[in-house]
Amino acid sequence: MRPFSLVISLLLLTTAILGCGEMPTPESSGTSKKKSSTAKPAVKLPEVTQASFASVSEAMAEAERLASSTEATAGQDRMKVEQWLELQGSKIADELIARLGDSSQGLTSRMTACRVLSRLGPVAKPALLQAADGDNAQLKIKAIECLGRVKPSDAEIVKKLIATLDSSDFAQRKAALAALAYVGPAAKDAIPKLTALLNDQKEDETIRGAAKKALKEVDPRKGLMNAY
Repeated sequence: MRPFSLVISLLLLTTAILGCGEMPTPESSGTSKKKSSTAKPAVKLPEVTQASFASVSEAMAEAERLASSTEATAGQDRMKVEQWLELQGSKIADELIARLGDSSQGLTSRMTACRVLSRLGPVAKPALLQAADGDNAQLKIKAIECLGRVKPSDAEIVKKLIATLDSSDFAQRKAALAALAYVGPAAKDAIPKLTALLNDQKEDETIRGAAKKALKEVDPRKGLMNAY
């Protein structure tokens, strides 16, 4: 009787196992909660169209107003002004150049012209070089920075930036180093000067750090070899 009893026991055990089914998982359970999304919506930039401003003068007047504004949207509105000016392209280059060189214009207008011109290509070079040698200290620094953003760059721009590294003005030197980093490999003539600044133990640490960053952009291999 033992074999018969063993068979019966196995049949009962199999039935019990099959009757249980699969264990519910968090994914399959009807009572499980869906994960809530924590992603924040992207900040929407202000929409800019040709109709945003009637003229360069109107856009610049708005830039001057926003310079002293405490409005929460002032930052985005300033961006809107520059986007609109850039949207006009090279057709307003002459007007921007005139504003940049006109000392009677507000500083905000001149610096705005400086930034926008740097995005319009080589047409900006003569005006930016002139502004980089001008009398207004803030405008000089901005012009030096913007020279690095002119695309394509050229030997004259690089030469000016290298020369500025010998300036007695700390802010101008720092701006020139940032500009050389923007220029990148086209500023290869600056490699010896950048290397010397980086390895000068008596040099200001901020300048050395900026030289290191610029060297990595101009020549990544040398930047790594000369890292301190």
